[in-house]
Amino acid sequence: MNPLLTALVAAGLLTQAEADAIARNLDPQQARAYAENVLGQAFQNGLSAQQRRILGVVDSAEGNPTQAELNRFWAGEDELLWQSVRGSILDIASERATVATIQAGRDDRLQLSLQPPAARGETADRVRTNWQTRFRAIGL
Repeated sequence: MNPLLTALVAAGLLTQAEADAIARNLDPQQARAYAENVLGQAFQNGLSAQQRRILGVVDSAEGNPTQAELNRFWAGEDELLWQSVRGSILDIASERATVATIQAGRDDRLQLSLQPPAARGETADRVRTNWQTRFRAIGL
């Protein structure tokens, strides 16, 4: 680890977890690998839960759900999937924002980037809209 980060941890100015997050975000390949792993796991868990729910619908309909049952099921699935990945997306975005702020030398913005998203005025809908726009831009 970076000697400066090690010294900051030893001095009690950073936790080991904070130092690890900064260290991995200073290396673009490591930051990407970490983000892909965390997001991949979050989406895998969310989609596995969705799979269990749809199988429950099919089972309760004895293998032949009606269109109305399927419509009711899918009506809430976007929100459930979002809730299952929201924390991971916000954690990754917050880490990246903090490191970018440090790298840019924007001490005036550092305190803001360290606050939880809700404290800086980020609503779940706004974060979701921003991520949906980014996903569409790369074809997801």
